[in-house]
Amino acid sequence: MLLLSLVEIISKRVFIWGTGITLCLSILVVTYLADQHWVKNNLPIVQPGAAELSKSEPFRRDVFGILITNFYGVGDLEIKGRQIQSSLVATLNSRFKKLKISDAEAKEYVLSDGKSIKSFNEARNLGKEYNAQIVIFGTVTINGYIPQIAIVNPQSELLQIIEAETDIFKNENTFTILEKQNDIRLSALTDKPLQLTSFITGLKYLDKKDFTNSLKYFKEALSDLSDDGIQNAPIYFYVGISHQGLGDHELAYKYFKESEKLSPDNAQTLTNIGAYFHRKNKRKEALTYYDKAISNETLSITHYNRGVLYSELKRYDEALNDMDEALKLNPNVSLAYYTRGVILGRNKGEYDLAIENFTTTLKFRPLFGPALYNRGVAYYMKGPIVDALAEKDFLKCLEIYPKRRESLYFLGLIYERGDQKDFPKSINYLDKYVNEVKPDNNLTEDALIKINKMLKKDKTLAMYLVNPPNNY
Repeated sequence: MLLLSLVEIISKRVFIWGTGITLCLSILVVTYLADQHWVKNNLPIVQPGAAELSKSEPFRRDVFGILITNFYGVGDLEIKGRQIQSSLVATLNSRFKKLKISDAEAKEYVLSDGKSIKSFNEARNLGKEYNAQIVIFGTVTINGYIPQIAIVNPQSELLQIIEAETDIFKNENTFTILEKQNDIRLSALTDKPLQLTSFITGLKYLDKKDFTNSLKYFKEALSDLSDDGIQNAPIYFYVGISHQGLGDHELAYKYFKESEKLSPDNAQTLTNIGAYFHRKNKRKEALTYYDKAISNETLSITHYNRGVLYSELKRYDEALNDMDEALKLNPNVSLAYYTRGVILGRNKGEYDLAIENFTTTLKFRPLFGPALYNRGVAYYMKGPIVDALAEKDFLKCLEIYPKRRESLYFLGLIYERGDQKDFPKSINYLDKYVNEVKPDNNLTEDALIKINKMLKKDKTLAMYLVNPPNNY
């Protein structure tokens, strides 16, 4: 899952907890490049002649593989099923060649004796066997083709707005029946090959987090006709995701809203609109969207984001409930453990549980500095008996997360007390902290008090100050 803006809450008590709570949205940040239109017309449809897959020819690992099986049909329709298979393979590969896309390839897989793929599980298993990213199969009826897409390795909740098992209907009579379904419903492969090719190419680039190109191709997949059977809602969503990845939050919001107009109950879209308001500190609007998303579908990321919002609103019990729910739905959301640890330690004083959650976070992300720092604070708050563990965390934090200068302050406190007592080290760390941070906070005031207290006991300790006086 991709991560977005840092929301940091700092306690005004003497012992502060840095949170580094992160709001989740399925994006990364790269440089924006304006969309370039490419030729839409005269797309060649080449008839049979594409190479068929054998058992020894899976896709290479560095190729975005699209595996297309023969469409099921009875009698003469079986021949048409082979024709649409070959036409689709040729169409995709021709388009990839024209666009000089060398890392995507379509291949056909022919089952013998009139057999065909009839379920998404079969398609997905076949795709895994051949290292494919997408498998297209389907049925031929007297009313037309019914192609289906199986996404072999579905992405995260927010990126996978279309079902990993997607029907693409040609028969326009089915459109109204399926109006509320969460699918892509591109029209006939032979009638609208450009939209299908663009959509699949957009998925390819999104998979690589190349948002410039994913934006370009998803825009080409959009239909400007309301009656051609193309469902624009999920494509608008993907356009929004691509703009988000390029760092243009306003345009992303615009397309998420367009998606919401067409599919008002989609939880992924609602979550991303909520995150947009959340980043702008419009918490009331953000909470409204998170609540609506959860009422339609329980996504772990939505619960996580709402939990962060509840924490900002100091509704800590509700925040903990949302973090618990997020982890029930997906136990791999490392930042949910981290956020839960912050709330338990800073706001509840439950240091053992806080340590447990920070430790779990570090199993997922061993070099996550905020978790090291906050676990060090929790150890320190437990008392001198575990100061050695706190010391280890603060020293490691300074190494990998040097901007967390409060580690200097806590090291100074550790060396001032208990078995770790070492006044020269204590005064040196505290003085470093005072010299490196803004003076107008509780910690610098407390550090100066402790420094002066130690100097009154032993003036020679002045030699360990960062800038010792000449007459020490």
